[in-house]
Amino acid sequence: MTHTEIEITAELVRDLLRDQHPDLADYSVKLGARGWDNQLWRLGDDLAVRLPWATQDADALL
Repeated sequence: MTHTEIEITAELVRDLLRDQHPDLADYSVKLGARGWDNQLWRLGDDLAVRLPWATQDADALL
């Protein structure tokens, strides 16, 4: 597995939300699961954010 050089944190998820969906940026954010090439972050009680993290192209996909 190749890990990306960007560490995905709750702060990064929140920053991405502020840029792309400011209406969701105030929801609570916590790590839900890490898979082979994606991370799933819980967003509030009903939503999730899925981010690539272990592929060679993950940085470009973010």
